[in-house]
Amino acid sequence: MLQKIPQPQLPWPLSNLLRSWSDNQPARCIAEPAVGGIVCCELLFDLASHTGIYVGNGNVVHLDGDGRVLCSSAHIFRERLDGFNSAISVYTDCLNMTPQGCQKVADRAKAETGKRYPYHLLDFNCHRFTARCLTGTSAPDVWLFAQIEALQQGNGWRVWQ
Repeated sequence: MLQKIPQPQLPWPLSNLLRSWSDNQPARCIAEPAVGGIVCCELLFDLASHTGIYVGNGNVVHLDGDGRVLCSSAHIFRERLDGFNSAISVYTDCLNMTPQGCQKVADRAKAETGKRYPYHLLDFNCHRFTARCLTGTSAPDVWLFAQIEALQQGNGWRVWQ
């Protein structure tokens, strides 16, 4: 009987870097998210993530760690934690290569800009804010990125170039 040869496992930060490099190949990227689409980036070498809603003109509405709802460029959105994170890319919800979104979601997000909420990592965070924009409800059961993925309209994430 043949024995299966174990495949070498890359150290976690290196495998994460290689995945990001692969995701950033031009054939796998999209030019711009759909208005009202979910956008996300990794934090802390993919131990956590940050989400928001694309509202057009290169801007993302998101809840920051101080509880402020901001409308920021993709660069500012990605440079969370004063740039002390490993985010290389901003991803967006896509159906194959077509970005997904909804104008009503963008309108909800824009209406929240400038407001403050009592931020809490496990209770009211960026994922709950994003879910509120997506659903139009308080989304009390959403606080993890996996729960945001369940609200995706598409079938995967693509890098926003």
